[in-house]
Amino acid sequence: MKKLLFLLALSFALIACNNTENNPSEQETKEENKSEATPKHIERVSLEVVPKIIEENAPKLKPQFDAYINSINTEITSFDQLLSIYNQRDSLILELEKVLLGYYYNEEIDSSESTWSAIDEEIGKIGINSIYAEGMPQVFDVAPMFEEELNKFAPEDYKIYIEFKNAYSESMGGEYPYLDITGYLKNILIGEKMDLNFKDSKYYELIKEDFYLSIASCLDIHKVVSSGKNEEPSFFNGQLNTEFYPFATTCDGWEEFTTDNPNSIFTPIIQKLSENMSSLTINHNQNKFKAFMVVLDKTDSDNKCNELILNYIKDGVDVVHNIQLLKENDEVEYYTCYRFFTEKKKAKAAYKKISEKYPNAEIIKVETDGYQVSFLKKIKG
Repeated sequence: MKKLLFLLALSFALIACNNTENNPSEQETKEENKSEATPKHIERVSLEVVPKIIEENAPKLKPQFDAYINSINTEITSFDQLLSIYNQRDSLILELEKVLLGYYYNEEIDSSESTWSAIDEEIGKIGINSIYAEGMPQVFDVAPMFEEELNKFAPEDYKIYIEFKNAYSESMGGEYPYLDITGYLKNILIGEKMDLNFKDSKYYELIKEDFYLSIASCLDIHKVVSSGKNEEPSFFNGQLNTEFYPFATTCDGWEEFTTDNPNSIFTPIIQKLSENMSSLTINHNQNKFKAFMVVLDKTDSDNKCNELILNYIKDGVDVVHNIQLLKENDEVEYYTCYRFFTEKKKAKAAYKKISEKYPNAEIIKVETDGYQVSFLKKIKG
């Protein structure tokens, strides 16, 4: 009987032990729940190098910097809180740029590449991106942060606003700013989404200028052929530019964009440009050359001209050139330009095509040094 009682007691003990192993204790459960409730981003913000540089070189910036770090180390529970953090970051970026880049480029300070790597890594943790040119840091801009919280708390137009800002930051930099247009192509898709769904949003106004610039960076492209030489054409961005630095570009990414985004307003525009883009045939030994522009509108500002270009694109019309024209009195006029060529015959053919839909189109003869464009005279189509 005693043996039977002992075996029963042993069995109950083993069962109890087994249950303890398979089911966490109440204390363990509390610890796990506490861990899950702790915002993941708190563990990421552990800075050593940047706070030290600020304390030694810009002590007046320290309270603002510390307040920002404190904000991002606090659990986010609302959009207002998230908005406050983004605003804090935006007001801090320029000040940090002055201090940290000033420190790095100060010849009297023995800063090394490893020091900059540490700075770069730390500012990345707090939502700031270093923009490089020629392998060297030049400016600061925003970097992705709090993406889960953004999706959870922010209204849709603000999400697109932040998405555009992050993408635009990534597209910046490089020795030749137009040589890789894939980032700009990504930007115009995000901008298109904002224009389509939130045209009256205050956040659209905040990115509109960079949206226009992104459109120009990946669509305002022309080819240049050297006269008398059997060479492949080169491609350049903006105006009637022919200087490789910094205007050299490519159309790489156009085909992939049209394949991946058949419903984008930019796809038919890119397809038309691929078939027939503006071109210049020049002798590189010449200081200046003449060209013929097929223009539609004259405005007094860059922004107005860009706005008109976007409207043309939305109507399916491949008007992508914003040409700044210098008049005799040094006054600058901005023209929406359909096409330009060094050959009058090609300009007249382009004029004939576009004037069927826009009878106000004109041909203007200009002179340029490959950068600055000067008005000569108007020519009848």
